[in-house]
Amino acid sequence: MKYLFSSFIGISTATLFASIVMAETHSHDAHVHGEATLNLEIDGNELLLELESPAANLLGFEHAPQNQAQKQQLKKTQSLLSNVDSLVELGGLNCQLVSAEIEMPYADHKSDHHDSHHGHDHNNGHKNEHSDDHHNDHHKKHQDTEAAEHSEIHAQYSLNCQTTKQVEQLNIPLFQHFPGLEKLQVMWINGNQQGVSRLTANHSVLILNR
Repeated sequence: MKYLFSSFIGISTATLFASIVMAETHSHDAHVHGEATLNLEIDGNELLLELESPAANLLGFEHAPQNQAQKQQLKKTQSLLSNVDSLVELGGLNCQLVSAEIEMPYADHKSDHHDSHHGHDHNNGHKNEHSDDHHNDHHKKHQDTEAAEHSEIHAQYSLNCQTTKQVEQLNIPLFQHFPGLEKLQVMWINGNQQGVSRLTANHSVLILNR
């Protein structure tokens, strides 16, 4: 994983996870399509979430959007991740979002990279042609490299939940929104309990007790 749980919830909580992370990190260092990780902590009224997934799981592709349908899918995914209820159903917990940070590849992608070159006065047409060819070659190489790279989506959330009841389970609706997601590993802390659960579309309820 690029982002250790300690960077999100602090060193004290990460200490509780040390044995779990040591056992699980190796298998999830690899970029595996269909699989993602969710870290979750409930500490009093505070709920912390961190999602990391290959972009292909949530977008359906892993390159800059190349047509209108892919651009719309990018916007839809951004919108879904902006709503924490897409990750966890919080009905009855009376939670308020404190902060959210979403790192989405291709979000700043521009369809036309040549606009900045319009209007420039070139004295040598041959030189200009050579420059354009060089730029096009460079741009193509950049696109090829971008397409070959593995891209990740990373999102983290902090919520304040005013509830007096012990949270024993949570429904995780990610599979409903993102059919490309097949398996979700959840590392969780609930008060003084902790564990690792593996969820699928047919088993999407996270049990928070041992």
